[in-house]
Amino acid sequence: MTTPSSPSTAATGDRDRYEIAHLKLVPKRHIGRTISAAVVIVLLLALIRAFSVGQIEWSYVRQFLFAPVILEGLVNTLIMTVAAMVIGIVLGVLSAVMRISGNPVLSWIAIGYVWIFRGAPALLQLMLWFNLALIFPTLGIPGLFEFRTVYIMTPFVAAMLGLGISQAPIRRKSCEAGFSPSIAASMRQPAPSA
Repeated sequence: MTTPSSPSTAATGDRDRYEIAHLKLVPKRHIGRTISAAVVIVLLLALIRAFSVGQIEWSYVRQFLFAPVILEGLVNTLIMTVAAMVIGIVLGVLSAVMRISGNPVLSWIAIGYVWIFRGAPALLQLMLWFNLALIFPTLGIPGLFEFRTVYIMTPFVAAMLGLGISQAPIRRKSCEAGFSPSIAASMRQPAPSA
């Protein structure tokens, strides 16, 4: 006759069966990472080799890299970048405030602005601003002051306006997301009457 095992013996047997201390910890292998890193390194080495054996006259590159015309272009690019960013941020914040305001006219103007300028390709906007003189030969208030558009809308100004205005709808979305719900709710509520 077999004797039933005592509860303490059964618990000890179960504990031994689920003991994991004897198992060896094996780190997970990341074969995909290794293969993708190797592919990227091979592609970078191939690109470096292509530049080194290509038909590029590096002596001319060295000669003209710091030429005054190139450095002037670099300065103009940096100025245009900062100015376009400022235009984009200012118009984006203004558009976001218009959008969350309680005024339906301002809200719809902001929606239309984003719809037009976010949907139109940046190259099309740059061409539009550069060729603005074809639509408006003069700018100003007739009788007070007028300017010929071709004198105002230089390639630099056209690029700065085109890039800044096309960036503003993207800035508007980030500004709207940054406004807290309490600010947005307070702007939508009408002011209390006195």
